[in-house]
Amino acid sequence: MTTMTDRPGEAPSLRQQLGYELRRLRDLAGIGGRGMATRVGISQATLSRLEAGTRAPSIPEVLAYCSATGADAETTDRLATLAERAKAEAAPWRTALAGRAHMQEDAAATAETATLIRQCTYDLVPGLLQTAEYATALFPLVTQAMTGHDTAAAVAARLRRQEILYNPAQRFEFLISETVLSWAPAPDLMPAQLAKIQAGVGMANVWLGILPLGAPLGLAHTFTLYDEPAGDHEPVVAIELPHGRLTLTDPTDIAPYRETFDRHRTHALTGKAASRLIKRIATDQAERRMPRRALR
Repeated sequence: MTTMTDRPGEAPSLRQQLGYELRRLRDLAGIGGRGMATRVGISQATLSRLEAGTRAPSIPEVLAYCSATGADAETTDRLATLAERAKAEAAPWRTALAGRAHMQEDAAATAETATLIRQCTYDLVPGLLQTAEYATALFPLVTQAMTGHDTAAAVAARLRRQEILYNPAQRFEFLISETVLSWAPAPDLMPAQLAKIQAGVGMANVWLGILPLGAPLGLAHTFTLYDEPAGDHEPVVAIELPHGRLTLTDPTDIAPYRETFDRHRTHALTGKAASRLIKRIATDQAERRMPRRALR
């Protein structure tokens, strides 16, 4: 029996509701998964994600489903409206974390779907570049509302995730605001953290740019773009919000994030210029930590 949620007492998400409805239409029409995937113009794996509610379908995909199954106009309009609402739905952290100690496997699984991972961050060091000490201090600050979160397990999993940086089949591009280099979740963490970011500048499959203070960025927030899909996957944008994660898969919704990344990278310091800025910030921080000489 198909259910909309596997957690009793919890309301299904809009994506789960829509997935259930699409699967019901297909079953009533007697169309197999492979046949429906062909009619909608997607892979069978993507169809499975749609019906499981783990991916929000685009409106054209919903309309193709309805057309293939002979759905009436009222049903088609209702599901198209639901699809529009589902695109902007964030998955709550409490739901994602239920029954688990952390969510690092989710990020690792998404990373495997892309050959190019582009992250633009204005507040924190990207997870793939964090030291264990930085992550250990950071998690309690950002997971206060996540009951059951295991910081030690999450840090260990995050460090394992970083092994993908050494996968020659994947490329990584990081845009980091200069302000990120000057803030730490706890004292005395930044020397090692800046050194790790500095090491990233020289990695063969890593492009790293630092957005200097005063760069004309406009309104911006942190996002990760999983691009140039591997296998039958598709591009994904992940945006972490205070209450949950918003995942975008519609090409129309993804386009502005590509444009934002490309526009911002024109203002970034890279290579030797980035290294010089990191060294200057590290030196300034070291000088501030030195005790002042007693006045004579």
